[in-house]
Amino acid sequence: MNLKYGDTVFRMKTITYYKDTTFLTQRQINSSTGSSTLLDLINEHGITGFDAPCGGNGTCGKCRVRIIDGTVTEPAENELALLTERELAAGIRLACSCRPLSDITIDTFASRGDSAVISSTSVSVAATTPATPRCIKVAVDSLPEASILDQRSIFSRIISHDDHRMYHMDPHLLRQLDTLDPEDALVIRDQDIYRRIPAGERICGIAVDIGTTTLVLYLVDLEDGRTLDVYSALNAQKSFGADVISRIAYATESQEHRDRLQQVIAQQIQKGIEQLLGTHHLKSSSLMHITIAGNTTMLHLLTGAETAGIAASPFIPVFTEALSCEASRMGFTGLDAVTVELLPSVAAYVGADITAGIHTCAIHRSPQPSILLDIGTNGEMALSVDSRILCCSTAAGPAFEGANIACGTGGIHGAIDSVNITPEGLTYTTIADEPAIGICGSGIIDALAGLLEQGLVDYTGRLLGPDESDHPAIREQDGNPVLLLAAGGQHGVQDDIYLTQKDIREVQLAKSAIAAGLLTLMGDALLTIDDISQLYLAGGFGSFIHPQSAGIIGLIPRKLIDRTIAVGNSSGEGAVRCCFGSEHLQDTLHIAERCEYIELSGHKQFQDLYIQEMMFELEE
Repeated sequence: MNLKYGDTVFRMKTITYYKDTTFLTQRQINSSTGSSTLLDLINEHGITGFDAPCGGNGTCGKCRVRIIDGTVTEPAENELALLTERELAAGIRLACSCRPLSDITIDTFASRGDSAVISSTSVSVAATTPATPRCIKVAVDSLPEASILDQRSIFSRIISHDDHRMYHMDPHLLRQLDTLDPEDALVIRDQDIYRRIPAGERICGIAVDIGTTTLVLYLVDLEDGRTLDVYSALNAQKSFGADVISRIAYATESQEHRDRLQQVIAQQIQKGIEQLLGTHHLKSSSLMHITIAGNTTMLHLLTGAETAGIAASPFIPVFTEALSCEASRMGFTGLDAVTVELLPSVAAYVGADITAGIHTCAIHRSPQPSILLDIGTNGEMALSVDSRILCCSTAAGPAFEGANIACGTGGIHGAIDSVNITPEGLTYTTIADEPAIGICGSGIIDALAGLLEQGLVDYTGRLLGPDESDHPAIREQDGNPVLLLAAGGQHGVQDDIYLTQKDIREVQLAKSAIAAGLLTLMGDALLTIDDISQLYLAGGFGSFIHPQSAGIIGLIPRKLIDRTIAVGNSSGEGAVRCCFGSEHLQDTLHIAERCEYIELSGHKQFQDLYIQEMMFELEE
């Protein structure tokens, strides 16, 4: 049985992987028994860039493939519900719901994921405090000469200070200290002699932000703290589910699944590291450490730690502490002398992305109450008031990432990212000005805000039909009202792109969870909206939200629209700072100690607010 993916051919007994007719790899697997779905095969063979937001549960309808040649099982009930007759006639199926019955060739549409627009920058919102570099390069020819009047050890001359503490010792390096060459240099890392390198070699670090949806790596000059380059991509684990719960469910099925998720993200990070070092003609010996921020689940999946405790009450992760180990122990190859550092988390659903983000935005130093809100598949938030930092997390779901939305997509080229609705019609823009292929989170929020402003959606979220409104963008499909965003056959658009009543309900659930979380934090701190001086919107999705639209739909309080700043990737910026500066790292560690986590699952006020915030506030 053969599986062909684009220019890639898989034989189900001997897998041979070809791309552009170039042989890449070959390995043996068990013969197919016919019980594997196409999604199983795609995941087993490491095909990345494939969307399966619900993790193969058959509910999202996003894992679409086109059957080019061969036969598969008849359409399942969920396929009949999620695919149109025209799509089925064109050979489009759901990979999670069909099984091959013969040799088969498919098109997965996976190449679109390569054009993702990912936020890797952070807006400067607070003055960066001076920091002592964690790594200092000491040239051997600059060391003080020994004399009868200065009988300090070679070690002491290199360290250049005496604080009578216990130093980390590498016996192999210690044996070389009396035979150093004048052209050598020694790297002092966190006050320990760390590595011997040529004096002319640059020292660098890698800062990593692992998001549920995205992955960003930064190449950091450890001598002056500059970011030299950035690598970004969609998280390759996305074919195992769009949200953390889907991936946890997959990971807990077997040790093999957990190992697969660990290998996928480790290999993707290694690819990014190799690309960054190669672009700047740096050797792996120039790399001192890799500093990683991410939500708690992503850090567990990277280490291969058990995630089952995160998903079930009382929500106990294996670790939240800052941890470090040799890169080779984490699955990285060729980086034996490099240290991997995981920044500290707070709880199962408030991770190191939040502690790093708090450091970046410095809300813990603000004289007035301030909030950091990181919006993704989860809404993680922190409120700083006086000496306290209150944190919580809400399950927003993947709607803002385009999942569970009929024509939803991620932030990739061709995604509708802004919408303007007027009484006369509707206009939109797309990422990279390419023909529309779907609508992403920022466009969804804009569209719903426009519907509310034009009176086309009532306070309950009901979308008016063509018999109730003569607006040209309101149409009917399969007996239900839709908002037509882009008509198929026009401006290079292949199929109609629209927003449905079900889509609006999905957004209501997501925005209600986040809004209720914000109000619960304020209530526990005995604050009102008027007390909040600043709201920082962060994260891959939060960076692109238009605050005005977010306020109109109630995602954030309307009163905070003018006090809201989109700060970009605050987690990545925090990781960069911790990678470079000692004070930044220490501050982030102290932030984690100060954070007070509020569990919302049994919080009475949150439950009441969640129901209340489901409705829309319409201006008179």
